[in-house]
Amino acid sequence: MSKQKKLAQRIWERTVSEEEICIWYLGQEGFAMKSSGGLFLVDPYLTDSIDRSQPENQGFQRKYPSPATPEELQFVDGVFCTHDHQDHLDPESISGLKGGNARFCVPKPAAYQLLKCGVSEEKQVLMEEGKAFSLPGVRVVPVAAAHDKLEQKDGAYCALSYVFQFENGITIFHGGDMVVYPELEEKVAAYHPQIVMLPINGRCYYREHEDIVGNTSFTEAADFAAHTKAQMLIPMHYDLYDANGENPAYLMDYLSRKYPEMQVHFFRPGEAMTLNRQDWE
Repeated sequence: MSKQKKLAQRIWERTVSEEEICIWYLGQEGFAMKSSGGLFLVDPYLTDSIDRSQPENQGFQRKYPSPATPEELQFVDGVFCTHDHQDHLDPESISGLKGGNARFCVPKPAAYQLLKCGVSEEKQVLMEEGKAFSLPGVRVVPVAAAHDKLEQKDGAYCALSYVFQFENGITIFHGGDMVVYPELEEKVAAYHPQIVMLPINGRCYYREHEDIVGNTSFTEAADFAAHTKAQMLIPMHYDLYDANGENPAYLMDYLSRKYPEMQVHFFRPGEAMTLNRQDWE
C-alpha cells in the first residue's frame, strides 16, 4: 500500500467545483477552507511552540501533532486569526506562512503580532466588527467576540468571530474563542449560517483561577446553534489539550436529547469534509 499523501499535497490537488466548499481540520480551532475561488486558513496553530518551561503551560501537551507545517501551506490565499492567543495567532505559524502571497487578517488590536512576525503592511488586513473583507469566492464579515468578555483597544474589538459568505450560497460562522452575550444570537442569525463552528470546552472557576480563559460549554454551543437556526454544528477547542478540553460525547448526548434533528460533525485531525450547495438550500 502506498504511503498516504501529505495533507498539504491533498489540499493543493483537491479540485473544488463552484457548487462546493471543502474543509480540512487542522486541530484546536484551525481549519482550511477551499472554494473554487481560493483557499484560506482560520486560526492555524501548526506548531508546538508553547513554552512549557513556564509553570502555567506545563499542562498543555499536544495530544497529536499538527497535520501540516506552515511552510507546506504557503500557497494559501488568506489567513484569518480570531485573536492573539498563541493557539490562534501563533507567531511560528505566521512566520512560516508569510513566505507566500497570503493576506493576513487579524483583529486590529492584534496587528502588533503581525509586525513582530515581519508580515509586510501590504499583506496585513486589520479587521473590525461589521467591516467586511473579500477574497476570491468569499466575503468575510467580522463579529465582535467575547472571550470571555467583550474587550476593546483603541475602539476596536480584541477578539472576533467570522461569518464566511461563499459565492455559492454556503455560509459558515466560525466563532473563535467566545461566550454568548445578549445580542450575539441576533447578529449571527441575521446572516443565516447553515453551519456554525463553536468551542465546547466551557469554563470554570478553577481554570479561570489559573488564567485559562473559557468559552461556550457544550450545552451553550448546542443551544446557540439551534437558536441561530443552523443546520450543522461543528464543535471545536476540545481535543488538543487535556488541560482545557472536553469530552465530545457530552455534546452528542445533549444533542440527542434536546435537538435530535441537529446535524453534528466531529472532525479528526487532517480530515476533510466536502459541502455541496444543493445539500444546504
